[in-house]
Amino acid sequence: MTPPVVAGGIWASWWLLLRVTGQGYSLRPVYAGYQFVPADDLFDAPVSAVWSLHIQPPVWNLVVGAAGGWSPFGDALTLQLVTLALGIGLAASLCALLGALGAPPGWAVGLTALATLNAQVMLHAFEPRYDFAVATLTCLLVWTTTRPAGSRWAVAAPIVVSTTLAATRTLYHPVWLVGVVVLVLIAHRRVLRPANVAVAIAVPLVVIGGWAVKNQVVVERPTVSTLTGMNLLRSVSPATDETALEQMTTDGRISEIWRVGLARWALDGPCLDADQSGTGALDSPTRTLPRQYRTGAFDDGVVPNYNARCFLVAYDQASSDASTIIREHPGAWVRGRLWAANNWFGLPEVDPADRSALWTPLELGTRAALVGAPHPPLPDSWGAPSLWVHRTPVSILLITLSGAVLVTGVRRGVAVGRDGAAHLPEIVAAWTVAWTLVAGIAFELGEQVRFRNAIDPLVIGLGGWLLIDAVRRRRSGRDANSRDAALSQRNARP
Repeated sequence: MTPPVVAGGIWASWWLLLRVTGQGYSLRPVYAGYQFVPADDLFDAPVSAVWSLHIQPPVWNLVVGAAGGWSPFGDALTLQLVTLALGIGLAASLCALLGALGAPPGWAVGLTALATLNAQVMLHAFEPRYDFAVATLTCLLVWTTTRPAGSRWAVAAPIVVSTTLAATRTLYHPVWLVGVVVLVLIAHRRVLRPANVAVAIAVPLVVIGGWAVKNQVVVERPTVSTLTGMNLLRSVSPATDETALEQMTTDGRISEIWRVGLARWALDGPCLDADQSGTGALDSPTRTLPRQYRTGAFDDGVVPNYNARCFLVAYDQASSDASTIIREHPGAWVRGRLWAANNWFGLPEVDPADRSALWTPLELGTRAALVGAPHPPLPDSWGAPSLWVHRTPVSILLITLSGAVLVTGVRRGVAVGRDGAAHLPEIVAAWTVAWTLVAGIAFELGEQVRFRNAIDPLVIGLGGWLLIDAVRRRRSGRDANSRDAALSQRNARP
């Protein structure tokens, strides 16, 4: 068997072992999560429900809706099979990438296992969230860039995968996608044909541009996602002095969203007079949870439908509030970015509702493997541990390997004009890691670890091999120099 097949088989076996020893698989995000249109609409009519979607790009809602709605096996089993397939694809594509970059089979499989079987990544393999799909797509993207210049699909494959990624998660903005397209075209410029250029331009333009046009038609906003205002407000309001926020609210410069939350503000305001009997993805401002998911804050079974048309006013207001706060209190935005950077490399404990007996050993092993070190002291002014400021152990390995990917990508980028496509994988990987890190810190606060988890497999696998390869090359160079010196000494003897 080839190394990618072995790596995929190991991942599938580990996932199945966790499942049979008690690890639960929950559909709760589909019914309660803000990333989805109402589940009943999604499963009953996936295409029309996704047409009504505006809070997220379309791909993941379409995948979940089609799998759960059209499969004869039911939504729970089918979505588990989708996750299983994504995990196999993640492990296989990462292993294939490492092999294409020269890693021996043992190293490729071992690094893939470390990168994909740890608790930080596996946490996302037991819910149908887009995070796990994003992890698979990032590894698949970099693997597709390993094809030699002039070969079939060398240009089209990375363009298609990167467009799919941009159409799956808002974090991968069209600006990031343009960067990938430009890098691919520059790397292959000596062998480009007009058809290659046409594909590289047309695919993103039709998919991402078409989605923005659809949103203009449906909700009168030409955007990939209408939800970004909420994220922007959350990125700055927790770091702003509460007295200042109260004064701005009293003066009418901002709304009460920062205090009461976006959903409550919308439901008590613009959604109050909405037709509660509506059933479409754009109509009813609330949705009802199945009984098995009525826990915690959702014990009454009623949750917001963030895709309802009346929520658009709340998203616009949140965006306006965020801009006002940033403009009047730029120091708060900077402080929020320091908090976010502090959170990025953390290893928080994860506590799934239904745990396998193997989960605690896996988590302990993950902290050891990722070299989790105690969090350094933080200023007292940053407050107590919370969603906004983490004090969990920090992964020294992730810091080191992220640096390895970024530094190698920059060094290879300098040579891209001379070597063409030879170093494109390292460059695209560095661009993706840098974008995820910067955007995840600049425009979000509190969920940095979840943002980072999507690139953890790529960082651990690729970064690990780049460091190992650098050490091997240096040793080979020293050995060669020693042999040359010994030979010169022998030749110099009378």
